[in-house]
Amino acid sequence: RYDLQYKRWLSPLEAETDDEIPCLEFSSCVVMSSGIALVFGGKSNGYKNDLYRIKLSGLKATVVKIPATTGTPSPRYGHTAVLAEDEKLMYVFGGYDNLGMSCDDLFCYDTDSYYARQPGNEWNIIKADDPPPSRFLHSAVMREKVMIIYGGRSGASTLFQDVHYFNSENSTWCKMKCKGKITAPRFGHAAIIVNTSQMVITGGCGKDKDKPFDDVMSLNISGSPHNLTGEWVDLSLKTLKDGLRYQSNKKSIGSRYYHAVVYDYNMKEMIIHGGKGLDKELDDVVFLSLIRTVFDILPKFCIINILSYLDLQSISQVMRTCK
Repeated sequence: RYDLQYKRWLSPLEAETDDEIPCLEFSSCVVMSSGIALVFGGKSNGYKNDLYRIKLSGLKATVVKIPATTGTPSPRYGHTAVLAEDEKLMYVFGGYDNLGMSCDDLFCYDTDSYYARQPGNEWNIIKADDPPPSRFLHSAVMREKVMIIYGGRSGASTLFQDVHYFNSENSTWCKMKCKGKITAPRFGHAAIIVNTSQMVITGGCGKDKDKPFDDVMSLNISGSPHNLTGEWVDLSLKTLKDGLRYQSNKKSIGSRYYHAVVYDYNMKEMIIHGGKGLDKELDDVVFLSLIRTVFDILPKFCIINILSYLDLQSISQVMRTCK
C-alpha cells in the first residue's frame, strides 16, 4: 500500500484466506475494479494459470483462489489483461506458455459467471481473424470498447513496435495505422490510457538489455472503433511541430523496464514504481504530471522523482513545479 497524499509506503494488508496466497509471481496480470483485484498467471518455479480474486476492505484483503476449468488459458507469463464491458469482462491476450511458445490467443473471463456460481462458464476463447503476431511482455490498454496492443517480443530476437486493436463489439482485430516518430521496438514497457484520445507508454527494453529506455511516448488516437489511427509524439522533446513547446524540469523517469504504472485521475498524474534499471533493481517512485495546454492538443509534463521509498517517510511535502 502506498499513500498518494503523504508519499509514503504503508504496512501491508492483512490477508484472510483458506487458500494459498499468490506470491513471487513474475509477469502475472492484475486488474482492479471496485475494490476487487483479479490476479492471473505468471511464472514462479513453473508457469501458472491460477486465478485469484482479492477483495480489499479496510486493512484486510480476502483472497479466494478460483479453480481452473477446461477453458482456462494455458499456464503462461508476460500476457496482458484488461477489463471491459462495464468491468464485467476480463480479456487476456498473448504471453509465453509452458510449452515454450509465445501466444496469439485471446481469452475472455466473465466475472458475472463467478458471482452466479456457474463454474466452467467463466472462460471463453475468442476466435477472430488476423490477430497480432504471437508475443509476450507487450502492453494492453482498454479504450471504450477497444483493446489496444503495443510492442512486445516473440522468441529471443524478434521485437515489435506495432499497434493492433481488438473491437469487442464485433470481435475483430485490426492493425492501427500510425504516423509521427515511430517508437523503437521494445518489451517490458508499461502503458496506460489517459483519456479516449491518448495512450502513454514509458520505458521498456530493446535488443540491448543493458540499455533500457527512459523515454515517455504518447500515441494520440482518433477515429471510430472500426477505424482507429494514431500519431506518436515523444513527450521528452522540448519543441514540437507548429512551435508548441513542453515544460519540463529536465529529469527523466530513469532507464527502466518491468516496472508498474498507474494513473491518478484526480491529480492527473502517472505513478511509476520499480522495475529493472541499468545495473540494478529499482525501488523508487516517480510522478509524471500530464497537464493540458491552452490549445488542448498535447500535454506538457513535469516529473518529480522521489528518490526511494525508503526516504518517503521523512518527506512531508512535495512541490510540483515546471520550469
